[in-house]
Amino acid sequence: MKKYLALAAILVLAAVSCGPVIVSLKRTEKPRLEIPAIKRVAVVDFVDPYRRNLGPGVGNVLVSKLAEQGYYEMMEREKINSVMSEHKFNLTGAVDPNTVKLLGGLLGVDAIITGEILAYKVETSKRIEKVERKVGTGQYEIVEKTIRGKKVQEKKEIMKTVLVDEERTTKSGTVSINYRLIDIASGKVVASKSQTASYSKWFKDNAPGDDQILSGLLNEVTDAFVGDISPHYVNVTKRLMKSKADPKDIGSKYARAGDWQRAAEVWERSALSLPKDPGLWHNIGVAYEALGNYDKALESYIKASELDPANEVYIQDRAGVRNAYRRGLAQ
Repeated sequence: MKKYLALAAILVLAAVSCGPVIVSLKRTEKPRLEIPAIKRVAVVDFVDPYRRNLGPGVGNVLVSKLAEQGYYEMMEREKINSVMSEHKFNLTGAVDPNTVKLLGGLLGVDAIITGEILAYKVETSKRIEKVERKVGTGQYEIVEKTIRGKKVQEKKEIMKTVLVDEERTTKSGTVSINYRLIDIASGKVVASKSQTASYSKWFKDNAPGDDQILSGLLNEVTDAFVGDISPHYVNVTKRLMKSKADPKDIGSKYARAGDWQRAAEVWERSALSLPKDPGLWHNIGVAYEALGNYDKALESYIKASELDPANEVYIQDRAGVRNAYRRGLAQ
């Protein structure tokens, strides 16, 4: 028995080692919208037409998400509120492009972000559904089974299918926010975007709370707007290619360990002996993409694509890295 288990383990390891090597990396991408040269930003409270005091919370989440990317310099929220209070700015004035230049000058920022909360709700409904259940009949039959190569008989209850009532809870949520980015220099709205996220799921039990659902949806719409106006990180999955020039997959081992510089060096040496292997150039491109050197990554991906023009992987490599943000983000 032990021999069989050992053999099975060897076969599993062999299968894993022979399979494709998948790696994950972070890439910085450009904003999805065209944004002017803005660096220092203030986020004021969002307008909540239903007066639920949601405006500060929405603003705080946006500040946190923008700060994570490290591109914009964010004005402290306490200072914003202090200046607005001191100079008697109310929310209506703060979102008016005609008065925002004055507020921006007082705050010393390049732009102000604000907006309106269009929807922020969760609805709960309950319903009864008929579901099938197996129940015993109180009657038994003799069945034959094989246990360890021997046939044995045992008594087994006869079951039947019945329909029973089961309560189900459905949670449906929506968060929709209109964001506006106002340039202080011109006093004009340079980016306006509404983002909406929805949720709908049914539960037999252990349904999540409304606050948990709304928090997840708010994060989703905020992440989407951050991607609209700021360079941002995206997670990318890549498949590394095997090469005869690196038969022991030394480069892949360094890559899986996160040592992308060593991986790039191994693959570049390998490419000297096998320069027409597109897989090697793909791997070199992946390494430089992981290192944030997008220009060298693009050069390597182009070489791979020129050697194998019909390969969809190499086509996607080039398209992805061309959208990368090449100045880098604060770590």
